Amino acid sequence: PAEDIIDPSSPDAISHTTDTVDAYAIVSNPNQYYVGRFSYTMTVNGAAYTYNDGIIMPGTDSYLVVADVAGTAISSANLTIDDVTWQRIHGPQPEATFVINDLLLNTTEVQGTTTTPPKIDPTTTDPFATPDEEDAIDNTTPGEVLTQVSGSVTNASAYGFRRVKITVLVKNTAGVTLGVQQAVLTNVDSFSAYDLLFSWRRRFEFNAQASLIVETDTWDVGNLIKPGDN
Repeated sequence: PAEDIIDPSSPDAISHTTDTVDAYAIVSNPNQYYVGRFSYTMTVNGAAYTYNDGIIMPGTDSYLVVADVAGTAISSANLTIDDVTWQRIHGPQPEATFVINDLLLNTTEVQGTTTTPPKIDPTTTDPFATPDEEDAIDNTTPGEVLTQVSGSVTNASAYGFRRVKITVLVKNTAGVTLGVQQAVLTNVDSFSAYDLLFSWRRRFEFNAQASLIVETDTWDVGNLIKPGDN
């Protein structure tokens, strides 16, 4: 059943700002020889966000995230999974190797005017698409706390990938998740590096640490960019 792949300890909602939250759930694929693809709906405070691009590789866990939507620290979240299909895998798996560079968690107090990218639309399938410069907006105020995770990821694989999902986690020393966001890189060329930046308008616990999870569908031929492909 679809519900069997949902981690019962999730979903959950975590503060993003004073009036928005990041909701997440963890799904697990116990199968070693099947890729799972599915649709899912994350409901946060009664608002439903539906996606058709859920995927989980064999023998792995994966985060499903809806970031920066209306809610407070006591918000509830629920996950429903539909239309699960399983692909039986055969032969060697195409290699996907990603190197994370210069990952930094930094908290500052905004000084003067700061221009930040527009708010991510949680319903888009490509939330990490680079916004046009004229779409940038000033949505911070002097004295406001701004926490950011920055770094870059390099695709060290011989293949490029049409779609790569990046999940950033911020946890305390006890392993409790304090912050989570997610983005999608498109047309990720082999042996190329891509800058990353995630922001929260809040402060995390002292000694909080950030990590990245990089995922892509290596069993979907349509997701692969072979050497010489455009």
